[in-house]
Amino acid sequence: MKNAPPERWTQRWLCVVLGLVMLLSGWALLDLYGFWSSDVRTFDPRELALLEMGMWRAYYEHEPLRLYWLLVKKLRRQTHFPFLHANVNAYRAAKAATVFQEGSSRADYERVLPYLEAYYRAICRIGRLQSDPVRVARLELEWWIAHRERARLGEAALVQAIAASAAALYEVPAENLRDYARARAAAMLQRDRLAETHGAVTEAEWQEIGSKLLASYQGLAAALKSGTSR
Repeated sequence: MKNAPPERWTQRWLCVVLGLVMLLSGWALLDLYGFWSSDVRTFDPRELALLEMGMWRAYYEHEPLRLYWLLVKKLRRQTHFPFLHANVNAYRAAKAATVFQEGSSRADYERVLPYLEAYYRAICRIGRLQSDPVRVARLELEWWIAHRERARLGEAALVQAIAASAAALYEVPAENLRDYARARAAAMLQRDRLAETHGAVTEAEWQEIGSKLLASYQGLAAALKSGTSR
């Protein structure tokens, strides 16, 4: 049997490559634009607390790639985003965090809004939420600022801003989220005090912070469950 001429092998390889490109393109389009739905009010508080603690460490240790991959993991495991969608949204969140970290004025901080708005637009669409993503993004930024300016604004303002942000996202009264907001603010402020006093946070201290985060997400889960059962 004679070997196929080179031109025929070239045509076969082109067909294979084109077929793979079409399959990958179809998968990407389905991933990014398909009808995906997930109940973001249901999550594992323990895993979410561990992921958030890891993201805090990555943020303060200036490890954007680690922050990005933890965000992907969070979106995949806790909000059940498809693969590409999770990566795109993780980039938006990580970019917003990086831009904010480098800012020093409200004008600087507001540069994060396009990233946060796109992030929450995807969360609301896939998470079956009727929330206004623009409003949620702005309230998210407000608690970031309240945390950055905690010495001037005080802990109460931070707690209020955290509760308002979550209330706007999940469409529940802010007063129902006070326990969640207090525990989360306490975790933040503990990390801040340790970093300011000792210059670093030990592994044991991170575990204490993680315990506060766990309490906060347990409070959030209980508040959301109570809110949807009425």
